[in-house]
Amino acid sequence: MKKSLVEELMKEQPHCWKSKVVGSFVRIKTDPRDYSRTNYHQLAEVQGIYKKSSISEFLVQVLTNDVTRDIPVSQLSDCNFTEEECEDLRQDVANCRLLRKPTVFELEHKARELHEDVTKHWIRKELVRLQNCVDWANEKGRRAELDEYLEQRELLKQACEQERLLKQVPHVIVEVMS
Repeated sequence: MKKSLVEELMKEQPHCWKSKVVGSFVRIKTDPRDYSRTNYHQLAEVQGIYKKSSISEFLVQVLTNDVTRDIPVSQLSDCNFTEEECEDLRQDVANCRLLRKPTVFELEHKARELHEDVTKHWIRKELVRLQNCVDWANEKGRRAELDEYLEQRELLKQACEQERLLKQVPHVIVEVMS
């Protein structure tokens, strides 16, 4: 889950945002003292959310490599997960006794619960990105790219395309570990 989506849920769904975030995975900076890590970021499952009285920001509680960390929402990453980070998480779950392996049911439930929010968030971000690309291509005189970006933007603006994306519920792929 991206930082901007968490912040959006906090504002738009104050009554239920915590239940949506707890149990989801966030991308956080790797502890600089953890020399076993090759990536600068890692994925962690949100265990809880609370607000410290000394600061006015919410903290997410995550468990990483046998250590519970409290991370301000503002320090979550807003980038997509990488394949390497997913592989690191798989290895962490296999090697660390304290990290629990989520069940297929839990993952499917969380995916269904968040699908609409994640998809609508992506559509808004993608429309902004495409508009920036249109502006850039127009400014640089890149006619072929301009036409491609305009076509993509217009398609994504259509209600039927947005509905199609919302109906594409993600599937969990079961990985058999020996």
